[in-house]
Order: sequence, then structure tokens, then C-alpha cells
Amino acid sequence: LNGRIEAGELQVQVVQKKALDSRMKARSIATKDRPGALRHLKMAKRYDAQVATIRGGMDKLETLKVTLESQQHMKGFVDSIGSGARMLKATNAQMDADDIGELMG
Repeated sequence: LNGRIEAGELQVQVVQKKALDSRMKARSIATKDRPGALRHLKMAKRYDAQVATIRGGMDKLETLKVTLESQQHMKGFVDSIGSGARMLKATNAQMDADDIGELMG
């Protein structure tokens, strides 16, 4: 997951640069070619939408990563509790009620 998140960050940077380039191109030709400038601005908006989509996917991946890490910790806790319960049961099986009575009596 970490690798995919990093790849997403790089992809966002590339697409953001494309959006910036489209905006700059639109500015540079705005007085000469208004329809061309509008096409570049529309393209920049599409790039912005693509960035939002990529970031949304990255957010989902990061949420999944945190959830998986949490589940791994919980599994460790449950395994430890189970191990402790088995040890307690084994210890209780070794104790004899007569031995306890003699100690208390």
C-alpha cells in the first residue's frame, strides 16, 4: 500500500504540473486566440478533477492502511489474551484443592 500511495503522490504532482501548464498557455494566448485559451482552461479543469480523483483514492488507501495496522495490533492483543488464558487454565489444573486446604488450615 505504501508504494501505491507514493505512486499516487507522484501522479498528483505530474497532473498538477499539466494543469498549471494549461493555465499558463491559456494566459499567454488569451488575447490572440480566445477559443484556444478556453480549451486550455477546460483542460486545466479536467486535470484538477483528475487530481481530486487521485487524492480520493489515496485517502481510501491510507484509511485501509490504518485499518489493517489496527487489525494487526488487535490480533496481537487477542493472541496474547488467549495465551494468558491457556496459561491460567494450565496453572489452575496443577493446583490441588487438598493442597490449598492444608495451606489455609
